[in-house]
Amino acid sequence: MNRNMKMRLANRGIGEFRAEAGVIWLYDVIAQDDDDAEWGGGVSPRQFIDALQGSTGALTIRVNSPGGSVFGAQAMVAAMRAHEHPITVQIDSLAASAASVIACAASHVQMAPGSMMMIHKAWGFAMGNEAEMRQTADLLEKVDGQIAASYAAKTGGDVDEYLDLMAAETWFTADEALTAKLADEV
Repeated sequence: MNRNMKMRLANRGIGEFRAEAGVIWLYDVIAQDDDDAEWGGGVSPRQFIDALQGSTGALTIRVNSPGGSVFGAQAMVAAMRAHEHPITVQIDSLAASAASVIACAASHVQMAPGSMMMIHKAWGFAMGNEAEMRQTADLLEKVDGQIAASYAAKTGGDVDEYLDLMAAETWFTADEALTAKLADEV
């Protein structure tokens, strides 16, 4: 079993996800679906979407998440885009990996002093022969392009620049994210 899965299983049920009075607390791993969330812990897109749909008016999503499934995050992003009211993401501590994609989909991103955002190239698991491994590599390259495009759309930047930053696994302080236009306010 890989280190990521061991960590998820060890921390299953420790994170926090709740919605109350115009605030969603995303303090957990982002799961791909309900089965993934049940087995390995984390927040599923369905749970997130239910909380989003249960809110009225402007919404704040408070984030402290190491990320998780980029496909789970994308389903959450699609629901955020369909939400009728403005959404602010407030990064309280960490928005890493897929959580950074969710943050960049908000109409406004606030980062607390001392918080960080991390971006990196997608990774996954593959099993099979060389053709299946190449298919996985091709899929990861496509996912990287989509993620970089989301950062570029948020910042008005260049997709290739974000691909380079992702390849370097870049950690942004709140002030660095503000300078990079990944955040709107510290």
